[in-house]
Amino acid sequence: EPVPALLPVQVPADVQERQLAVVENDEVGIVEDLRLREAPQRDLYYCELPADPCAIVIFGASGDLTHRKLIPALYLLYQKRRLPQPTRIVGVSRTPFSHERWRTELAASTQKYLGREFSASVWDDFAARLFYHPGNIDRPEDFASLARMLDGLEQGEAATRLYYLSTAPSLYTTAIGQLGAAGLAAED
Repeated sequence: EPVPALLPVQVPADVQERQLAVVENDEVGIVEDLRLREAPQRDLYYCELPADPCAIVIFGASGDLTHRKLIPALYLLYQKRRLPQPTRIVGVSRTPFSHERWRTELAASTQKYLGREFSASVWDDFAARLFYHPGNIDRPEDFASLARMLDGLEQGEAATRLYYLSTAPSLYTTAIGQLGAAGLAAED
């Protein structure tokens, strides 16, 4: 059974057991039936996130934003067990990287930007979830091959897919159109 991600949450005293007060956009709501685990600090619990498979697809993956911000942030979430398991991160860009070469470049940049927060052993586990797909946003065949790659990684499991466009805004419309045309934006 996959290990759930753990999200630290404050539980107000007036919230009954197995409920959680959630503040979003300045509105308070109650989430029922969460599995909470006590944490070392008083009134702090860990909320188990769903363990559904997830794929995060980053377009423009060879760029500076991915190296400086996105991958270091995802690595820290993984390190703190705050990513659902299994989460796969797929980079898409025109640069002709292999999985291993992309992982190696990301290891160096993540270590550079995180400094002492970087752990080589945690990185090795995290890197096993990183994949690369060379592709051009202008080419429908690259989206068709991306769909086949994602299907292969997911091996028939239902999975949530998140697409992050780390590209020039002028490419957003094309990318969204290509995702739809390739059947990668269906909500089923």
